[in-house]
Amino acid sequence: MLNALLLFILLFIVELVLEKYSITERPNNTYARFIRLREIGLPNQDLTTYPPAYFPDYADNVEYKEYTAKLDSFGFIQSETILPDAKKNIVFIGGSTTECFFVDDTLRFPSLVGKMLQRKGHSVNTFNSGVAGNHSLHSINILINKVVHKNFQVAVMMHNINDLVHLSYNGSYYEEKNSPTRANIVKFTKPEINNHDLSFFKSYSYFFRLKKAFQLVFPSVYERMYNAQTKLSPVVIPKEFHWIKPGPITLPQVNQFEKNLRLFIGLCRSSGIQPILMTQFNRVNPDEFYLNPKNKPFLDKIKASQITVEDFCQYYDLFNDKVREVAADENVLLIDLAKQVPHTKEYLYDYVHLNNGGSKFASKVIYDVLDTAIFNGTKTVK
Repeated sequence: MLNALLLFILLFIVELVLEKYSITERPNNTYARFIRLREIGLPNQDLTTYPPAYFPDYADNVEYKEYTAKLDSFGFIQSETILPDAKKNIVFIGGSTTECFFVDDTLRFPSLVGKMLQRKGHSVNTFNSGVAGNHSLHSINILINKVVHKNFQVAVMMHNINDLVHLSYNGSYYEEKNSPTRANIVKFTKPEINNHDLSFFKSYSYFFRLKKAFQLVFPSVYERMYNAQTKLSPVVIPKEFHWIKPGPITLPQVNQFEKNLRLFIGLCRSSGIQPILMTQFNRVNPDEFYLNPKNKPFLDKIKASQITVEDFCQYYDLFNDKVREVAADENVLLIDLAKQVPHTKEYLYDYVHLNNGGSKFASKVIYDVLDTAIFNGTKTVK
């Protein structure tokens, strides 16, 4: 043991000397950045969760029970019925408002729309590629890497709130100064709990290196200790619900959102896929902020910021209007959920997320449009 300790101390000293005086042949930034493919989970996983402990303070009409999501071989949330030889495959792309995790797995609108179309006799499958926290640039990344080279004929995208909040905090999709979604598309490599890559340990403390070495040697013990620590830790409200101070939205930020909408349309058309845009259902209005006590944390953050509640609501409406404008200008099909889904807690458990009843209502709206426009030939892709 004494020899082992002396060897360890000797190696530690050698490491310090080499780290201080050696010249790195390859710059650290050679492998320092990567583009994130943000998915809900890995293909063929089964995910289960309960609404978090902080939900009662923010949501006023969601069932507190276990929710599940089965992922297919593409990493999409699996629909109940998949026809192996369907003539049309439709993918829904967006953030948590498309993901619908806290909706029963049989009632999430991407799946429910597919079932309704199949009952009508249409040869069609629908897929749910929504991921909580994703903004439109993440969805374009998913479109490029998971959709255009697969057998999809229709892609439906819905974005607003994640783009608005990210741009409000950071000014750009490529900045992450104060990202509320922790979801910037360009990331730096960093060893995490399940990543044993040693390439960049030089940038971390020796305590961190020892901790990761312990994890490598005793992975099962480390996992149990990590899980125990997580359970004993106090509930931490994620930044999505614990807003920092939002900033004003200016024309450059609106133009960035518009550019992503047009990029989505262009990529779909160049790949022979029909693009469809949807506005986002919501309860984003001044009365909700001022009169609903569930929104007090958001109200306090906005009051302490550079903008007013009225400003924030106008920005949100502006982003939905931009979706309508681009759809009209590009001559693509628009499903205006913002106008058709009632703005009440009977349909949305917070300012933008559907509950079971809201998902069923939205499914009927989407079904009616797709049934008419796609399967009766009243709208064709250019």
